[in-house]
Amino acid sequence: MAAILRFLCTVLPLFSLLALDSVIPTSSAFVVMQGYSLEEYEEAKCLDGSPGMYYYAPAASVASSNRWYIEMQGGGWCHSVVKCTERSKTSWGTTAHDNPTLRRAQPFFNDDPAINPLMHDWNKVFFRYCDGFSFSGTIAEPLIGDGGTELHLRGFDILQAGMADLFAKWNMDLATDVVIGGCSAGGLSSLLHCDRWADFLPHAKVACAPESGFFLDYNQTDRLTYGDLMRDGMELHHPVLPTSCTEQENDTSRCVYAEHVSRHIQTPIFVMQSLYDNWVRGAVSLSNGNVAAIETFGALVKDTVLHITKNQSVVSDQNGVFLLSCEFHCGGNDIEIDGLNKPEALKLWYEQQDMTNVYLQEETYQCEGCCLAPSPTGVPTVPPTSQTPTTSPTASPSQSPTSSTRPSQVPSTAPSLHPSGMPSGSFSVDPSSVPSRSPTGMPIGASNPPIGKPSQSSSPGVTPVSILPSQSPSATPSGQNLRAGDSDLAGHTDETPKRKSIVFPLLVSTLCYLVVLAVGALLFFANKKASSENL
Repeated sequence: MAAILRFLCTVLPLFSLLALDSVIPTSSAFVVMQGYSLEEYEEAKCLDGSPGMYYYAPAASVASSNRWYIEMQGGGWCHSVVKCTERSKTSWGTTAHDNPTLRRAQPFFNDDPAINPLMHDWNKVFFRYCDGFSFSGTIAEPLIGDGGTELHLRGFDILQAGMADLFAKWNMDLATDVVIGGCSAGGLSSLLHCDRWADFLPHAKVACAPESGFFLDYNQTDRLTYGDLMRDGMELHHPVLPTSCTEQENDTSRCVYAEHVSRHIQTPIFVMQSLYDNWVRGAVSLSNGNVAAIETFGALVKDTVLHITKNQSVVSDQNGVFLLSCEFHCGGNDIEIDGLNKPEALKLWYEQQDMTNVYLQEETYQCEGCCLAPSPTGVPTVPPTSQTPTTSPTASPSQSPTSSTRPSQVPSTAPSLHPSGMPSGSFSVDPSSVPSRSPTGMPIGASNPPIGKPSQSSSPGVTPVSILPSQSPSATPSGQNLRAGDSDLAGHTDETPKRKSIVFPLLVSTLCYLVVLAVGALLFFANKKASSENL
């Protein structure tokens, strides 16, 4: 009897664990991406001199084999030799500690069509950000930082090398649909290089989907803020900027700001932004306590984004906007406006070219409930529209644009990054860290620059990055304000998987063993009593 009870108590917990598989949800679908080093391209270097790199996952279906989602990683900027030296010792300045694979579970990388309705089965690329100025720097010779550290400001070379590698290894020249995304500094990157990607892929339908990338050139304080420090960063990095902007603006330095460069972008964009973004506010020194000033700033963000994208842009009739009344920086993909969340709204805009695509959640600051995801009621669907779709997302590569405004291009879906522990502001505001070197001019990139070639011949096969240490770089140094939401790129998962609860199995096991003990005790005393009676 006791043996049977012990057997049942061993087996029952196992059955309990198996039953939990169908009851307790696990983490959302993620895509496993393989890392590829750009070491063949001599100039494509991170701040510390390590090679640039990207992660790639092939399309999950034959139908989407020529469709691509490209994400430019975010993570702030460095504006001085001091700050770039500090940054070079973190994951935003080196790839030396990157793992050979990366798991991404943000919505725009998700393989689940319910979460990522447009791009769930597309090719996916994650460009590692390790140059400090949105893939734009062009300093030919390394600078000497603190302690004799060599700093390589070669972000634009990383971008060009990555483009060339995607062509050489993955036949991206056959692309029919391409969405360029990014969050924060990556959102700005997607704007700065939007037309460059479109020029690089003249036969594809290209669109850009920046998230939380509108940091305004705004200063109502006596402190250094985003606008001031971006100008310092430009003097340091000498960035390549879009000629569509630099040829139109008297002050070419304006072309590093989203609010100015967006006027001149000739490729359709879908801007996703929070009106009261806590990091955008921190970049202009707006504290949480000044409600009136924050609401004024939110109104300015709304008016600026709407006016530029829907009135002043070269392709205003094609652009889309999704503006939330929340404080978060990136993320919020479950929040709905007019019954659609961001991935759904972006899919509708991309596929149907809805010319009235403005999604505006115009609530007051710290509104109650407006930034909460709706209660689950099943898989949401994109409602039909009366507008007739124009260009199909599967357009033939032979359909190239006939004008400089690329009227046939429109976009798709967005990523979710959830920053944690972020300091307020995009930069350190210590004026003593600004370098004393004088500007030596700012190169203006051609609209379709030559793509860099490998520095040495290599086998035509794909060469993934070598196995690297799993340890991520040391924590961000104090004083360097970097967005912490992208620290997942050392091979960690982007979302911690939901662990199965062990409470029920443990409870079953405990009860079983208590039963065994009770039965055993009864048998012991029964045997003892029987023995005494026999005596």
